[in-house]
Amino acid sequence: MTLYSVLHGPSVGDQSPESARLRWFVEVNSGEQSTVAALERGLDCPIRLWWPTPFRRPVIMESPSYRDSMGARECFPLLPEVFTAGHTHVSPILFTKGLNRNNPWLHHALDGLRARWVAQEQSLQDTMFHLWNSIWLHIYQGEDKPEDIFALLIENAYQLSGAPVIYVAARRDSADSIQTVKNQGIVNPHFGFRLKVGYGVGGYVTQSQRSVMIPDYRSSSLRDTTVTALIDDEGILSGTIVPWCIPTGLDGVLYVTHRQPKQVSPRDASILEHFVRALGPVYLSALDSRHRNKQFPKPQGQQVSAILAKLRSARQQESISIFSEVTQALKLSVSLADEWGQAIFDSIDTPLTRPSLQVRIGVDPYWGKLSLWNDDSNPIYPSVWPDFVETAAILLATMQAKAWKDILHQSQWFRSMLQCDPQSAKSLWEDYGSCHMLPQFQQIVGIQCLNSTHGWPLNTVLSLNRYLTNKFHGVLFAEEHWLWSLIPQARPDAIWQNLWRLLSHDHGLPCQMSSVSTIVSADTLQTAVSQIREWTRSLQSSSQGGYYAARVNNVSGMLNAIDSQHLENMVQHWLGPLLHHDSTKDLIDTLYHYLATGSISATAEQLFLHPNTVRYRLAKICDALEISNLEDISIRENLWLASKFWRFRQ
Repeated sequence: MTLYSVLHGPSVGDQSPESARLRWFVEVNSGEQSTVAALERGLDCPIRLWWPTPFRRPVIMESPSYRDSMGARECFPLLPEVFTAGHTHVSPILFTKGLNRNNPWLHHALDGLRARWVAQEQSLQDTMFHLWNSIWLHIYQGEDKPEDIFALLIENAYQLSGAPVIYVAARRDSADSIQTVKNQGIVNPHFGFRLKVGYGVGGYVTQSQRSVMIPDYRSSSLRDTTVTALIDDEGILSGTIVPWCIPTGLDGVLYVTHRQPKQVSPRDASILEHFVRALGPVYLSALDSRHRNKQFPKPQGQQVSAILAKLRSARQQESISIFSEVTQALKLSVSLADEWGQAIFDSIDTPLTRPSLQVRIGVDPYWGKLSLWNDDSNPIYPSVWPDFVETAAILLATMQAKAWKDILHQSQWFRSMLQCDPQSAKSLWEDYGSCHMLPQFQQIVGIQCLNSTHGWPLNTVLSLNRYLTNKFHGVLFAEEHWLWSLIPQARPDAIWQNLWRLLSHDHGLPCQMSSVSTIVSADTLQTAVSQIREWTRSLQSSSQGGYYAARVNNVSGMLNAIDSQHLENMVQHWLGPLLHHDSTKDLIDTLYHYLATGSISATAEQLFLHPNTVRYRLAKICDALEISNLEDISIRENLWLASKFWRFRQ
């Protein structure tokens, strides 16, 4: 569920029940052939689906008549490609032949396929959390010998990745060699071998290094010649190497390998690495809980029954106070947090130390984390644990749902403020302010989601609302693909730049942010919002977005204040020949960036062009404007202002 879908329902287009049913069928149906048949009927053309699978070859599903069809082929990537560390994260692709672009069912088909892909991604994350809990329980129950650890690592990594060949190598107490101790999917009985520390099959195995992705062992310069024959016999062509360790003097590497020359996607490698590197903390947490539980007798059946009854009552009444009573009775410290780790509920005197256990909990679509600290006077009883987690999940979802309802209510007021006349806006402002005791706001921040397909994820909006409220006493509003926040005290640009990095880099949500520092009132709200919208449109930034301050005392603010006809005349005077050129936008963009930086290489880097292309465009600009060069200072200033205004008004 996303913010946009909750506020506005399905995307624009045909809203008939029949076409909407296609989206539902594609999203939830797991049968490959029935999905292809449904898409073919709805789109009225042969189709092919190219569907990546973790650590394996992609699945290709197509209509029986697709290959023989003579219709024009079209390609619809479901998500934009994301480049990470030089690698391409490939998303599913829908191919069609002879598609009518005006087919009203097309957007429903794409929405359903995207939702299906996102659900698979979420399922992979959920599997990882489940496997962490599984390892914790095995170690807690005494299965902590090295051979147990090796077996768990192999079994769970195989479940997570589904890779055809997985094996573990280990060393003890920083020895100078590493021994292959466990494998799954390898036929050759002689595949166990010793390697010098620092080298592995195609990569390093030092503990400090991140996972190594090898796209093709056959051509790898790091390939260990001592095991070449064994690798060739097994047909191992590519893979990933992830270091692991547990705090008993035992460490090593996990090899996930393929019998195909296809590079592992950064997404898959990241999930696997995250899972494997958590082995140490999970091991410590399980041993610590087991040690404490051994010191105390298990509760009598009557005590357990009373605790379970209390938890059941807390769930039925959705009562955080009853849940708090249970945690106090068990002498536990508990924290319920959102997906950013911000506290929604904390027990009294929650310690600052590392929690004994942390798990992901929630009830769809509301998710968060449960952190738990043991008190030395009482253990976590295994018979109570399932009910305890279920109760925490229901209470977290209840509190998140209430917060979401509040956001929707205040967002409705905000959208009304933007659409009504000045007199009505003033009345709405006064009514809302008297009910909610609004302070005087001095800054408005707009955040535009650049993912036009899915919009803002629900849990991200909730976390962002909590972040702005706790840190700046801000109020968050949702309006289509925008989030708006009113801030009582204007904050420096560095604050919002850090928030943009948090959203775009840490949480993978490309967005564009801008702020206006002004006294926000019923009279100025619409103007400030319009200014931010116009400012962000003029930026034409990359797909990853950025943060930009849109104050009235900068150049763009002054351009807004100047008579527009005067500026239009200026643009015509200085850029006239370029405005009627076949490549107007490309030429003016190149001119603007070159005049702003004074560097061909910097311009090429910003526009993702070859330097020779920049030189060629600058030469065309000089010819069109009938000037010998761009070095004259007065010409540079006027051309820069004219090009900036032209871009600002696009």
